[in-house]
Amino acid sequence: MSVETGRLAPDAVRSMFDRISPVYDAMNRTMTAGLDQRWRRATVAAVVRPGDRVLDACCGTGDLAVEALHAGGRVTGLDFSERMLERARRKSSEIDWVQGDALSLPFEDGSFDAATVGFGVRNLDDLERGLGELRRVLRPGGRVAILEITQPRGLLRPFFSLWFDRIVPCGLSDAAVTSLSAETGRDVTVAEALLSPHRSYLHVIGPLLGMGLINGMAHITGGGITDNLPRVLPTGSEAVVRLGAWEVPPLFQWLLRAGAVPEADALRTFNMGIGMILVVPAAAAARTLAVLASSGEPDARVIGAIQQSSESGARVRYERV
Repeated sequence: MSVETGRLAPDAVRSMFDRISPVYDAMNRTMTAGLDQRWRRATVAAVVRPGDRVLDACCGTGDLAVEALHAGGRVTGLDFSERMLERARRKSSEIDWVQGDALSLPFEDGSFDAATVGFGVRNLDDLERGLGELRRVLRPGGRVAILEITQPRGLLRPFFSLWFDRIVPCGLSDAAVTSLSAETGRDVTVAEALLSPHRSYLHVIGPLLGMGLINGMAHITGGGITDNLPRVLPTGSEAVVRLGAWEVPPLFQWLLRAGAVPEADALRTFNMGIGMILVVPAAAAARTLAVLASSGEPDARVIGAIQQSSESGARVRYERV
């Protein structure tokens, strides 16, 4: 069996997990129809004994570490994403939560009786080194369990695709699927909506650049409006963004409900339906909208204004309308 790891650099992986931390638990439940919880219990049952010193490496938001605690372990959870650890700490104060690198564990040799990793080895930049670190910190005779989903080959591959492409999305609650389909007017699952190709705005931005109407552009990707928009603003300014000036797409509405995601976290994680923000002179706003409409963007709208701020740097402030 071979294990294929991702190609993102470690810093990029850490940044990605920082961004998705608000919805990480909800997405695990969604994509596995809740089976991930059963898998975690089975993983812990395989290696953890009451009184064991347990390391849960790549612990994320802490679900596997909490299962080890329930099994009687004395647990340490380690992850390199501080945002993920913030959520893990809310789940238990009895676990030692440590920010660190699974490729260079900050523990002495033989420190643990058991080690677990849940959905983490796929993100290691050097798998062999990561496994070597787990072996180093385990006592002789220690036990390790790794929970992971891999892409099978041969006869099992069609059944894998059927399960994760069809059955798992359909395993979501009827309310979630029906609500999303009804609101979009399309027969689409949450999983399919999440995997939709990202849009390109080049064809609509080009004419505006040629006309000299744009002072700044912010592509709203990971980091949401909150973290992306200030990058194009001058020091000592703030963008006042009017919540309610646009309709949040059904997919994001569902994610916020399913994951009980606070609005502030959502605005720092998702684009919430705003893929690109153009900063233009106020006097040119109407002309800009007309050009966008003629270029195939009739739904473009003014969502706020830039003004001076007494704060240092640049920031976004939200107002509800």
